[in-house]
Amino acid sequence: MDEMLSDKNSEYPLYSFYEDSTFGIPGFRFVRVDGPYELTKELHFHDFYEVFVVLEGEGHHTLDFVRHDIKNNQLFCIGKGQLHNVASTSNLKGYFMMFDSKFYARLFPDKSFLNSFSMRTTSVFQLNDEIRSQIKTLHLFYEQKRPFKNEIVEAQVKIVLAMIEELSIDESENKGTTDIVQLFFMILDAPSIYSRFSGDFSKKIGVTSNYLNECVKKQTGRSAQSWIKERLLLEAKRLLSHTDMSIHEIAMQLSFSDSASFCRFFKLKDGMSPMKWRTTYRVKKR
Repeated sequence: MDEMLSDKNSEYPLYSFYEDSTFGIPGFRFVRVDGPYELTKELHFHDFYEVFVVLEGEGHHTLDFVRHDIKNNQLFCIGKGQLHNVASTSNLKGYFMMFDSKFYARLFPDKSFLNSFSMRTTSVFQLNDEIRSQIKTLHLFYEQKRPFKNEIVEAQVKIVLAMIEELSIDESENKGTTDIVQLFFMILDAPSIYSRFSGDFSKKIGVTSNYLNECVKKQTGRSAQSWIKERLLLEAKRLLSHTDMSIHEIAMQLSFSDSASFCRFFKLKDGMSPMKWRTTYRVKKR
């Protein structure tokens, strides 16, 4: 079980990474599930990354206010700070792979960002035979006792994550524009929203606003500003759902000029006012 940390500003628990001394791999845990399993059914956050692999099972997985049906041969990538819970209605067969930021940095020292954990993707992928085979190999290595176990496991995890990453990247993408788009989403996915405006992103990246929009639209079909608005809406919903911040406080935190402009933005994007959304969501949660 992961360690729960209290957060006086949040209605939901934050789970911190728990080191499993049994297997002795710093920053990494791997759990196989085969049958009844005590899932964390309440909505919660992590301060680590998680890959949830479903071989067989039914139920649903709520990830940042979007409910996904759990199906056979499915794979979920859950990033730090994402609000989620898993409710399984039948015996579950699969794996949970968890790792912290330090472990990730050891695997990918020159790559600070993975598309598969980005808001750019749905975070839900179809599990193919190749990845399934590599995950089973990882499980085998993880439970073995051998002189270079840590190195072997880390190498195998890197293979698995790289294969998952391939699912999220279009092979036709141009390398140069891919770097720009990945940097855009890395900034966009940061714990705190960087800016409401695409021009601020382009300045930070070091390109013109028009070129940034051209690259993002070419690879995603959407403008940079539309992605920024989606990220703003998600952050607003997170703050509305798990803090007691007032509408004015949320508007100021998200860099709106006043509460009225924030409320107009929210209603235009979601169809209801922020206060009504907060009330409706909290009733559903009970």
